[in-house]
Amino acid sequence: MQVGTPAMNQMKHMNRFFLATSAILATTAASGSPPVVIELYPDRDNTLIGSTDNDLSNGAGEHFFAGRTGNLGKPNLLRRGLLRFDVSEIPSDASIVFATLDLRVTKSPNNQSRAYEIHRCLHDWGEAGSSSSGGIGAPAQPGDATWFFTFFANESWTTPGGDFLPVASALFSVGGIGDYAVGTSGMAEDVQSWIDDPTGNFGWVMIGEEDSPQTVRRFGSRENPDAANRPKLTIAYDAGPPGIPGDFNGDGLVNGADVGLLLAAWGSCRGCPEDLDENGVVNGADLGLLLVYWTG
Repeated sequence: MQVGTPAMNQMKHMNRFFLATSAILATTAASGSPPVVIELYPDRDNTLIGSTDNDLSNGAGEHFFAGRTGNLGKPNLLRRGLLRFDVSEIPSDASIVFATLDLRVTKSPNNQSRAYEIHRCLHDWGEAGSSSSGGIGAPAQPGDATWFFTFFANESWTTPGGDFLPVASALFSVGGIGDYAVGTSGMAEDVQSWIDDPTGNFGWVMIGEEDSPQTVRRFGSRENPDAANRPKLTIAYDAGPPGIPGDFNGDGLVNGADVGLLLAAWGSCRGCPEDLDENGVVNGADLGLLLVYWTG
């Protein structure tokens, strides 16, 4: 479905607003508090250019590409986009509510709707200084990702063209020039996995139709001078319920073990959690409050 016209772009944004608002309202109803919403730009992006015997890349370019160029049967026709977002500012105990990726197509050979996929990447990869204004790419610089290398020219993909989960996290359609937004439960699960295990955050591989000619699309990259053209990931997360007052050891209970910790902190103790009334002193008043919160 092409969404490049102003009317359709407006409808897209309305639908996205409705879906995001519905998710927030559902989470608020369940937890009693709305989720936290943040917006992130990639900390890395690149284009895999293949298949070819030459190591080409576009790490520092203003665009990245996905899909197939030209006619079938010719070399160096495939493009796959790489995107990674640093999600380290999200608390480690957060629960992801939704994740929506905004993309801007800045050039397209036609307006025909094409199928695109987003897959969770399984290996780390690099972005270096290669730069090309077009989809042909430029000679890879040390550390660039290429069709064959994760980090040119020292570390290789297990499978040329990138290593990623075979099941797509998102399926969506891209037509002509315009704005696109995609958000699925699979993408939210990917972000959750990066929160749970930050060492596994290698971002996404974006793949367009590769069995038909002229399916390639040019997308704004993080280096694009126009911020409106850059990819943006909107994440909503539930930080979880606040800790129970008086549960100093974090076991979900207020009992004798917490009394022991309060007594150990007895006296002047400004800023410590055992100072329940926050007057700078742990004393009988705090013990009384602990008993109010007592769970046994």
